[in-house]
Amino acid sequence: MSDSLALVRQARESLARALGAIQSTPAIPQQLLDLAGVVAKAMSACHQMEKAGKAPTVAQLDEALGHVRGALGGLQGAVAAFPALMPAIEAVAGGLGPLVQAQRAVQAGGLAGGLDATVLASGPASIPPPAAPTGAAAPVSVPPPPMPVAAAPAPAAASAQPLGIPGPEKIGADAPTIDVALGTHSPSNFYKGLAGNDIIQHGGIFVATYKIPKSGTTVRLKVAMPGGYEFELGGVVTWIRDPVAGNPDAHPGFGARISHGTVEGRDLIRRYVKNREPLFHDDL
Repeated sequence: MSDSLALVRQARESLARALGAIQSTPAIPQQLLDLAGVVAKAMSACHQMEKAGKAPTVAQLDEALGHVRGALGGLQGAVAAFPALMPAIEAVAGGLGPLVQAQRAVQAGGLAGGLDATVLASGPASIPPPAAPTGAAAPVSVPPPPMPVAAAPAPAAASAQPLGIPGPEKIGADAPTIDVALGTHSPSNFYKGLAGNDIIQHGGIFVATYKIPKSGTTVRLKVAMPGGYEFELGGVVTWIRDPVAGNPDAHPGFGARISHGTVEGRDLIRRYVKNREPLFHDDL
């Protein structure tokens, strides 16, 4: 079996777990049970590729990815109301990563020598992007590239700028200020994408709000966390989620890449995402 087919099989097995998790979640409405059918379509597309016994085409992978992203978007939009869906989101996320990797391999004409066919899928969460079954947030995180290490940094310098970004005091005075309340099941949450796991380097923060700044706007975010912790971040709006008709769980808002921060802020972010999985946003 080719490496690309091995990835497709890995995706199908993870989707099978997702299907079981959805169907076993108690007391969920029919519209969420319908997402099981979307997952089943993705599994069927994977099965057809495996049955053919040859490297899949980009079109076949696109079809499977469309179903997976659609299911993921619907589940992520509903997890705040049904936290029991979390295992299903994790499993769908685990199916997305291998399919993305297989797609890249096919587009590149084959897997590069020595590429491990195993994709590490990290957990889920209520997220970002769309909640409609056509386009969506992509979970699974490919392991991030190694962080560059400065050559023999002096201890004082290492602690002075560990984020590699300016502090909140550097945010322009004209930047709008937005309050962000983060809780155990708040619609606002940090997010990460396929590029890596680090929130500062490869993700940002999703702010649930109806007052959505334009894309590219620099904003000042006053973040409040459980336990009375508060800190400021600067962010640049990079994507927007509009209200989704018929889906009250898909909160409108925007995703902001973190552009300004402090050591204390980063420590609080790391502590928060240890206790609550960040959202996923398909950043490719």
